[in-house]
Amino acid sequence: MVDRHALAAERVASGLSVSELARRLRVSRTAVQRWEVAGVPAARMDAVSTALAAVPPPVTGPAALEQLAALVRAEPGLTEAKLRARAGYLAEQLEAAERDGLLHREQVAVADASGRRYTRVRVLPGPPPAGSDERPRLDGGDVAGLRHLHGWSQQGLAARLGITRQRVAELERAGVPDARQDELRRLLVDPLPTLNLAAARQRVGLPQAELARRLGRAPSALNAWEHRRRPLPLADAVRAGHVLAAAAEEDPVRAVRGRIVEVVAAAQPEGCTASNLADALSRGRRGGHTGSRQRDAAALEQALRHRQVHWRETWTRRRDGAWQVSQRLHPGPRRRLDDEEAMSGAELRAARQAAGVSQSELAAGLGTAWGTVSKWERRGRRPIPPAVTAAARDVLEHLAAHRPDRRQQARAAMCAAAAEDPGLTRAALLRAAGYGRANPAGLAVLQELVDAGELHERPTPKRGAPGGRLGVHPGPAPDVAAPTPLPGAQLRRRRLAAGLRQRDLAAALGVSQTAVTGWEQRAVPALRVADVDQALEDLAGDGPAPLPGEQLRLARLATGLSLPALGAAVGVSGPAVAQWERREVPRERVAAVRQALSPAV
Repeated sequence: MVDRHALAAERVASGLSVSELARRLRVSRTAVQRWEVAGVPAARMDAVSTALAAVPPPVTGPAALEQLAALVRAEPGLTEAKLRARAGYLAEQLEAAERDGLLHREQVAVADASGRRYTRVRVLPGPPPAGSDERPRLDGGDVAGLRHLHGWSQQGLAARLGITRQRVAELERAGVPDARQDELRRLLVDPLPTLNLAAARQRVGLPQAELARRLGRAPSALNAWEHRRRPLPLADAVRAGHVLAAAAEEDPVRAVRGRIVEVVAAAQPEGCTASNLADALSRGRRGGHTGSRQRDAAALEQALRHRQVHWRETWTRRRDGAWQVSQRLHPGPRRRLDDEEAMSGAELRAARQAAGVSQSELAAGLGTAWGTVSKWERRGRRPIPPAVTAAARDVLEHLAAHRPDRRQQARAAMCAAAAEDPGLTRAALLRAAGYGRANPAGLAVLQELVDAGELHERPTPKRGAPGGRLGVHPGPAPDVAAPTPLPGAQLRRRRLAAGLRQRDLAAALGVSQTAVTGWEQRAVPALRVADVDQALEDLAGDGPAPLPGEQLRLARLATGLSLPALGAAVGVSGPAVAQWERREVPRERVAAVRQALSPAV
């Protein structure tokens, strides 16, 4: 029994089409399609099962090929669509049977009752007849027609053949020799199955009905050729090419297109604006012909599509000398700038810096704004306009020739600033010389002066505060021993020996306690060693002598005071006093502790 919801799968497995199953069940194709979606009615289940069971198992292999060939021999001349409808699953073996020579397909010309001719592909028994695969011989008229159909000029076909245009004209006039037959068929005939006939017709503005009328064919046949439902016969392709060539010569847009190319070529190198082109095309017309604007627009569009002209941003000078950019027409296809006439933004920046010219000075020389020059330099590797390139080179050459060497000026300014105020840092010296603190050109000149011995750097006391810094001084560096860093362990021992806390030493040095902690963990910087020595010496000589913790504990026990009592007397807690007894009493607390323990100390 057939599953009522699996009719489609059962039908495909049996090799039946929807039409064949409907014929066996004596129902419509729509009913079978509805059953495959919604399910077979219960009243029809037995009939459907019987119809599917009566199908013999599908034949495969050589037997299927023989059965298909027998069907073709019984009804020769069937179209491929009718053969597939008759043979069912056997139609899948059509290509295999054709390869084995059991049948072949042939394109034949047919005429209907009204006399209109069309072609059909029919399936015939046996192998193809001998000589049927010979390719047609082309003459000069065929070459000209097919060339026009492909949209090529004589020069275009000559370039594809690798010969001259005069040779192509001779082939079209005198005929094609045997040596050129294969090559011309490969270029002109073989692409016909994939030719876009509709695009070729629209290229000359010819309607489909008009082209069919001129060819003597029905519009339906031309529509089938354009949609590739039928192959385009060679004779019709040749006639179509000649018709399209004649229509192109009749097109007034073509004459306007030639005028556009002439106007744009005459406007070089500045280019042609849209308004200038409109004025040139309207010159000589009396009162303006009807549809002239539409014809001019169509001609310009064709010229752009055929790459006879192209739009490009063009830099030109105004009457006041300033630069302006606008879209202008130029002849030929759009091309990339040559290396010799193009300058990238990075190259413009390097040339400007080498000449010692600022962006504002270059902008003033070009008659534009500073932001425009900055935008050009930000292009990086992309080229800037060639007109701007030539003008920028001239301006840079002129400015560089009428000014002293910027490098010598920088050297003199830095030496003068170092002599007037010795000990400035690098950043301060650059600012005094008129440069930014991170200016690469200024830093390079300063390093040259240091390497040459005209300036030197050495540790310099910091003005207005303890410490030092690396300052720039005029002349070569003196032969003095450079200070060495103080180890952090040694600083800690000296501080504890002087009875100082980290905060006391930090306050004396004018730094934070965190800085002193870092020094004790690593080392004291070489420029701060002298300050640290002086601070330890000054603090060690000031105030009372330190009170050791053991001495404090013995004096407290002698007076009979407890830790909290002594802490209350000096204003601290009992644990703080216990910590003092383990180490020593801070200097600022020694006087108060001695006063509280005066009988015992």
